[in-house]
Amino acid sequence: MRICLVGNYNIDQLIGPLDELPPWGAEYIAPTMTIRAGGAVGNTALALCALGVSPICIGNVGDDANGAMIRRELAAAGADVAGLVTTPDTTTGVGITLVRTDGERAFVTYLGHLSRFDSALLQQHDATIAKADIVLFAGCFLLPGLSLEALSSTLEGLPGALVQALA
Repeated sequence: MRICLVGNYNIDQLIGPLDELPPWGAEYIAPTMTIRAGGAVGNTALALCALGVSPICIGNVGDDANGAMIRRELAAAGADVAGLVTTPDTTTGVGITLVRTDGERAFVTYLGHLSRFDSALLQQHDATIAKADIVLFAGCFLLPGLSLEALSSTLEGLPGALVQALA
């Protein structure tokens, strides 16, 4: 089964657990911090790989060490990263996740390369997306350069049953 994941691949930085957020001007010490490949579809890709499924990743990464880290971690897990385009002269986006002791989270995101994911990048992968059995579009709200028209056009090229399920 070919599963294609389209959307936001970025670095996730998780900090916590915290009992509460510090007020402006104050500093709290967090007991743990993790940096990893992530984003909505990046996390999905890693989860699928852990289940023995090798997803096809479609998206972009920045032209820096963090972009290389995303590509390296996903590939090492077993994902097909041929569809991850390196956006030249752009830093990789980072999502900072503050984790409360009860597991609730708050997010602050620097878009970086995600702001350069556009309709042209999506359309260059239309043939790959159309051949997939399952396509997941996620994190699109973090892709301000992706037009609704381009997303609709890509969806129109998918099998009818799948498009109807998404509608």
